[in-house]
Amino acid sequence: MTTTTDFITMGQIEELVVPAGWLEREVERRAMQLWTLREFHVPDKPSVRLYLYYRGHPVSEKSGEAFENLLAQPPHDLDDSEWWSVQEILRNAALETAFERRRAHTYDWANKRVLMVDGHWPVLQEDSFAILINAADHGCQVQEIHYVAPTEEYQDYLPDALLALTAIKWKAVGGEDGVSAT
Repeated sequence: MTTTTDFITMGQIEELVVPAGWLEREVERRAMQLWTLREFHVPDKPSVRLYLYYRGHPVSEKSGEAFENLLAQPPHDLDDSEWWSVQEILRNAALETAFERRRAHTYDWANKRVLMVDGHWPVLQEDSFAILINAADHGCQVQEIHYVAPTEEYQDYLPDALLALTAIKWKAVGGEDGVSAT
């Protein structure tokens, strides 16, 4: 089932306007499920999607510290040692056999320092753009925003996704409960 949503609030996102006409896919929640996912897609193209994800548990203290230190530096492209220092944050994107990284850098997105990762998933033949957010004041709670599409359609819908993301409004770090879906 899909529904139309104008804007959403989730975790560190105070407001994100969903691209016009995009539909929200219903994600079945299971008992004891810790992760949170909200997914939006182009009508008749469920493989072109924008989604918000929280894994439901903190990363290790070591990874959180590396992530926090990375975001404390001025915006820059990650070198290989920085990339590997946050591999737990990156999840499957850290796997060289699964993900071809085009660019990973820190950036001030709507006045919030974030980690941005752009690349290609060769087995799935999908391209993706991710924003990884420090959702608490210690780097261990990570919220994610992803735009993902088949490689041949990625550029067609990227402007819509970027338009929505450039207008994002953030909550203060650790606001409310930091990462719960609302």
